[in-house]
Amino acid sequence: MEGKKLVLILSISSLLFAFTAEGHGSQTFAGAPTSAKTVPIPGECKKICDHTKYSKLCLRTITPYLIWGKTDAASVLHMELKATEKMVEKALKSTKSVLKSAAIDQCVSMYDNTLYRIQQAVDALKAGDVGTLNAMLSAIGTNIRTCEDGFSEVGEASHHVLSTFDLKIHRLSENCLAISKLLPKA
Repeated sequence: MEGKKLVLILSISSLLFAFTAEGHGSQTFAGAPTSAKTVPIPGECKKICDHTKYSKLCLRTITPYLIWGKTDAASVLHMELKATEKMVEKALKSTKSVLKSAAIDQCVSMYDNTLYRIQQAVDALKAGDVGTLNAMLSAIGTNIRTCEDGFSEVGEASHHVLSTFDLKIHRLSENCLAISKLLPKA
């Protein structure tokens, strides 16, 4: 009987350990790279995120990308753009499981365009073209508002399945705009 209790305790302990280890990476962002150990957030990144309206979201969404090892404003902006891209991809994927409607179709179109704009923003960032970068970041916010407007027109604003995604994407895009103001002027 003692042997069975010991085996049961060890089995439960193993499950709890596995569950805890899996939960250890809970600060990672959907679709982001993961690592076995937690990466501390450098002070430079904290200062940059403190310039955003949604600083906690900024810190949480750049954390998985800290393995890139860069902490300047351009790198943090690139991380936040990558996080935005992953959230848009997640939103786009979720549209496949909902009933089709004109509002959903409009959001799909806006999400596709947003992915394109994010890539243009990354390209502009790499080229040091702050004007194009800011135009693309503004377009991202406009796309998400357009998606939301489609639901407002049919009386479903803030109650539709995409509203949570739209809110996060909108906040990420606002963070990106705030970080872009920290970039050196050309």
